[in-house]
Amino acid sequence: MLEAKYIREHLDEVRERLALRGQAVNLDGFVLIDGERRKTIQEWERLRSLQKKVSDDVSRKKKEGQDASELIEEMRKVSQELKGLDSIIEEKEKALQDFLLVVPNLPHSSVPVGKDSSDNTEVRRWGE
Repeated sequence: MLEAKYIREHLDEVRERLALRGQAVNLDGFVLIDGERRKTIQEWERLRSLQKKVSDDVSRKKKEGQDASELIEEMRKVSQELKGLDSIIEEKEKALQDFLLVVPNLPHSSVPVGKDSSDNTEVRRWGE
């Protein structure tokens, strides 16, 4: 199975080599799923960073004797958003894995291009 990172970094090469293999794989689905997954992860990381920063502010305010209830309520909402994003990320990763399972391996560059096994070249023969 090809890795998502390899396909992402070598998209045109993967398309060409799969075409040489005679496989019709639409990699646009991969690009879409991977892009959505990565955007969701970035949003999750942004919210998590905000949550950590505000958590420090809340503890500082409590030490100073100030009211932090507004920040705490805001962080409850952020926490709920993070939980929602977790489930979305899981769905996207499952969809990505399912997609990657149907993408065939790439033929080695030394493999001759042909329509079927009659186009193969004999490299060596063993036995009679």
